[in-house]
Amino acid sequence: DVESNEIKISEEKAKKIAENGFDIADTDNDYDNKETIEIKEVSANRFFTAKYNESRDAYPDIKRKAYVVSKSDDIGNGVSVYVDVTTGLIIGGRMFGD
Repeated sequence: DVESNEIKISEEKAKKIAENGFDIADTDNDYDNKETIEIKEVSANRFFTAKYNESRDAYPDIKRKAYVVSKSDDIGNGVSVYVDVTTGLIIGGRMFGD
């Protein structure tokens, strides 16, 4: 439904909210070399709360429009935080690379 995907959060606000997610992710690597932000359809996940060997899928069949804020290093490894465009809540994230 259109209302649940209406953009109410600015890109700048999404970046600030995502900083909390990056702090919580607390990766050992410094991914500040490259930062990108884009709006994508994503599924909420348990990136920040899943325990080792626990599924991170929360609602894989429900898609939400979110700002995907990503930080990466020079060789393409990094972390993304999903910020819901309507509520401004962090609804998941992912790590990427090799």
